[in-house]
Amino acid sequence: MTTTAATSQPMCLPTAAAAKPVCALKCEAEQTAYASAAEANLLAVASLQAPSAPVDAARAPLELVAVLDRSGSMSGQKMTLMKQTLNLLVTRSGLQAQDKLGIVVFDDKVQIALPLTSMDEAGRRAAKLAIDAVCVGGTTNLSGGLMQGLQMLCQSDEAAREQADDAADGGAKPEDGKDAMDYAWNWAAVQLDNGVDITAAVLVDPKDQSIMETRTVVVGAKSEREQYARMSLEPVGEQWTSCRTFRTYPLAWILKIPEANTELEITACVDDQEFMMLIAKPAFWEGRCDVRGTYKGQEVAGLCYIERNGFDEMPQLMDFFKAVGKTVRKSVRHMYPDQPTKAQVRDLIANEDTEYYCQGVPPEILAKTLMEPVRVIADRGGKSWRSYGALACCNGSEIGRASCRERV
Repeated sequence: MTTTAATSQPMCLPTAAAAKPVCALKCEAEQTAYASAAEANLLAVASLQAPSAPVDAARAPLELVAVLDRSGSMSGQKMTLMKQTLNLLVTRSGLQAQDKLGIVVFDDKVQIALPLTSMDEAGRRAAKLAIDAVCVGGTTNLSGGLMQGLQMLCQSDEAAREQADDAADGGAKPEDGKDAMDYAWNWAAVQLDNGVDITAAVLVDPKDQSIMETRTVVVGAKSEREQYARMSLEPVGEQWTSCRTFRTYPLAWILKIPEANTELEITACVDDQEFMMLIAKPAFWEGRCDVRGTYKGQEVAGLCYIERNGFDEMPQLMDFFKAVGKTVRKSVRHMYPDQPTKAQVRDLIANEDTEYYCQGVPPEILAKTLMEPVRVIADRGGKSWRSYGALACCNGSEIGRASCRERV
């Protein structure tokens, strides 16, 4: 005699009277029938399905790019689970018609399986077909897959910016071959201790660094105004490279106004005064500086506010990753020098208050056992974007050590 087990009993299903969608619980036993007189372990699976995500027309559109590893190590269950997850993303994650999904697959080669596609009904069908077609391939080119995914988003972002610019300008477009902002500038607002204020600006062609226009206005202590046609505002000396955008900015400028017998040296109070904004491609440097020099032959000092924007263009993604590698190597060399001084050894092991920890530590042994292995790996180059973590660690350590001696 046998008894039949229930194989699929839906529970908690929404009813006609339900005001809101509810979840659905489904239970399924391993076998369809069990002997009534025998004791047995019953294996069953219970699945809980949430209701479809509500449509939120108020939120901003999304752009998602899934970068899929289809190398040999992803065979079997890994590939199955990845495809199931992506299908859930397409069908049940709340993506709306205004959202876009792109799919990049990589093994030893990188391919775009699905360009950025609107997630309407047709787009969802295309996405499911692209996911089902993913199969196991060869070896792993992780950096290539990542860069292709980033490139897809960067291209979409640039197209969106151009559309926004056109709309803001009433539909007007820049001339063929011209960027919407085809110039760069250095701008300074100076307040001297003798009551004189100076505003100076230089527009520069970023392609050949030629001067397009200069403007200088001087307001005296009694509010008298003077304007000078000839001036220069040139960056000099040390430069600083951002660990966020890998743009390089000067940290000092010389402002010369020959007709006013004026020469001022402007120096940044803090290196990192970079601002990242959508309208700044992708960032600019703007911040407080100290001023020393001569005004009409008299020694003066004061404060200045400098803005620098539009220089150091980096339009290609590969240029960005090259800059990452260059900055990583520079930062590691600074942190782990070839021949560390006593002060550098102290900063690695202790600090000024606990310098006694360095007693008995030979610098040459420290350099050989600790610094040299790291330097060998960092200086070797290649796939430098993976070393971004090392750069972040170096940068964080440097910030920590400098916190007590920051120039403010």
